[in-house]
Amino acid sequence: MGQTPQQPPQIGQVANGYQWNGVQWIPLGPPPQVGQVSNGYQWNGVQWIPLGPPPQVGQVANGYQWNGVEWIPLAPPSAQPASEAVLVGEIGRYAQTAGFTVRQSAHQLTLERVVGERKAFLSSAKLEYRATISLDEGRRTARFTEMLKESGTGLTSGGGDDGDFGTGTGFGFQKTSYNSRTDGIEESIDEQAARFGTKYVPGFPYAEVKGQLGNICVAAGYSFT
Repeated sequence: MGQTPQQPPQIGQVANGYQWNGVQWIPLGPPPQVGQVSNGYQWNGVQWIPLGPPPQVGQVANGYQWNGVEWIPLAPPSAQPASEAVLVGEIGRYAQTAGFTVRQSAHQLTLERVVGERKAFLSSAKLEYRATISLDEGRRTARFTEMLKESGTGLTSGGGDDGDFGTGTGFGFQKTSYNSRTDGIEESIDEQAARFGTKYVPGFPYAEVKGQLGNICVAAGYSFT
């Protein structure tokens, strides 16, 4: 009778204090760590499995990148700043929704809206809010200024303390405007609004407008001052 051929040992099989690694019997030491590599095999916690070809430097898998020594987690991609044209479009959409008219010149947008009106005999006046944003795409900056401007039409009695709606005689109309800069040199928009508070009903949300425009610029990668 012929002898039954002996089956080759299984990788990881232990006999007489030795373990078969797929190539040879090696003396047993402390148990291998998960992920440990030996003779082209890696221990997965249960058995030794053959290793595939080594990853290429820079190779990406499952959110990690191989740097030649270890897999390192990839950082999320940083947002790229929007171009000036994209930012202008975003500001324009906001302005339309908020009821502003928009004038555009080279690297500058002006948003305008009437925020108060009053009328008297043969005369009318309106208070206009104007916000200007000057853009510098190279420096990624958006500089903001705002102002209130009063204007009117028609005959006035003139001569009074109120100027345009006084009690004296004469013709004409007093026009007044106040400008605001964020560097503190000029009056703030709140101070401007206070000057007109006796003539027009207050309540327009100036701070909200500035905040919305600032958020749009910052989201596009521009500093807002």
